[in-house]
Amino acid sequence: MRPHGLTLGGRRTATVKAIADTRLVGLHRERLNELLRARPELAALFMQALVESLAERVDDLTSRLVEKSWTR
Repeated sequence: MRPHGLTLGGRRTATVKAIADTRLVGLHRERLNELLRARPELAALFMQALVESLAERVDDLTSRLVEKSWTR
C-alpha cells in the first residue's frame, strides 16, 4: 500500500495487471479523513503503513545513490 497520494492531496495513477479476479475500491481523501478521525486504531495502522512505505523508499534510494557513487 502506498498511501502518499491520499495524504499529499495529489492524484496517483498506476497501471496494474491482476493475476486473479479482483475488486477495486476507490476512496476519496475526505472520506479517508472521516474514517481516520472516527477510528483511531485504523489511523494508527494507516500511519504505520505510510511510515513503512516511506522507509522502504528511503532505503531503496540510499542503496541506489551508494551504488551510483561507486560506479563513477
